[in-house]
Amino acid sequence: MVYTIYLNDTIKKLKLIDYTTGLYNRKYLVQHLEKMLPLAHREKHVIGFLSIGIDRFKAVIEEFSYDVGEDVLIKLAHMLVKEVRSSDIVIHLEADEFLIVLPNVENANNAEFIAKKLVNKFSKLEFLPGQEAVLKKTICAGVTLYPNDSATIEDILKNSNISLLEARNAGRSKVFKYSKDLSSSVELF
Repeated sequence: MVYTIYLNDTIKKLKLIDYTTGLYNRKYLVQHLEKMLPLAHREKHVIGFLSIGIDRFKAVIEEFSYDVGEDVLIKLAHMLVKEVRSSDIVIHLEADEFLIVLPNVENANNAEFIAKKLVNKFSKLEFLPGQEAVLKKTICAGVTLYPNDSATIEDILKNSNISLLEARNAGRSKVFKYSKDLSSSVELF
């Protein structure tokens, strides 16, 4: 009986973890935000969301291999966890996209400062050690805030993705703050 309970708990936890990076996944994010947003609303706290994407990630896989791509993902995941506060949550959403939840962020400037720090830190990492060529990668970040920019979980995911797309459209190593004007003008393709 105890073993079955332990096994069921372990299976539930594994469903919330991304296998490649060891980070929490989208399912965990949604469950966590369902609890976090009402509390933040009641206490009038602002939550920052940093949507992180690796610039030209597909080229890494095409030029090198899936293993090198996986190494880039894992190193980014480790760097993100190391560089944010222990109260922040790093989520691997999908492919090359991550989302960082910054509880109790003071304002957009603070969230943008953190995003710029992460973009700068990642650009200094090197991949393919011991080989003739060194691979350097960059990331972009989109910034959105709750409740300022987004009132629901769906809005948070949509608007943080829009801000990331705008950052990527601006070039490499860019940070872009979401604004409500973007919802009607973002160019997806």
